[in-house]
Amino acid sequence: MTKVKIVCIIPDQKTFLSVVDEETGNPEFRQIFERWSDIDYLYAFFERNRSVISRITIETAIKRVINDASELEEKLLTIAENDVDQLQSIFKPLNPGDYRLLEFQKSKAYGTIRKSWLRIYAIRINAETYIITGGAIKLTRTMQERSHTKDQLKRLTQVRDYLIREGFDETDIEEIETDP
Repeated sequence: MTKVKIVCIIPDQKTFLSVVDEETGNPEFRQIFERWSDIDYLYAFFERNRSVISRITIETAIKRVINDASELEEKLLTIAENDVDQLQSIFKPLNPGDYRLLEFQKSKAYGTIRKSWLRIYAIRINAETYIITGGAIKLTRTMQERSHTKDQLKRLTQVRDYLIREGFDETDIEEIETDP
């Protein structure tokens, strides 16, 4: 990873940020929710992971993800627009053993339904500033069990390492542009 581009998700608001995908040029935050509302993408995903969801139909799994994603997106945007202090209650440390909130901490947010499969991954800069690095439908206990969640873990680590290596701090946030 050579350079990471970061944009604001909400215009003129510098606390809820997203990494831009190098291939598409789109913010990860936007791409996550586009994928989670794309029936063709979801059908192919659940077809590949049929053995993990064997107790429900693919159609039921798709409906579950679409509904959960819609509620999660609305919840995150509402909190980010109106009460950024609450982002800290949504995003939890990725490592359950991390009891303290740290700078450049790998973090995750869950979907809104009980036992949600949805995860949004982010780097915590401070109590109210998060940089979204990606998201995944997590069907297994650990991220290491599936390649798509392993990829998200790798991306999270790469972005965190990049920010630390480049000496990213709160003064850099002021120069971040809004998603076009």
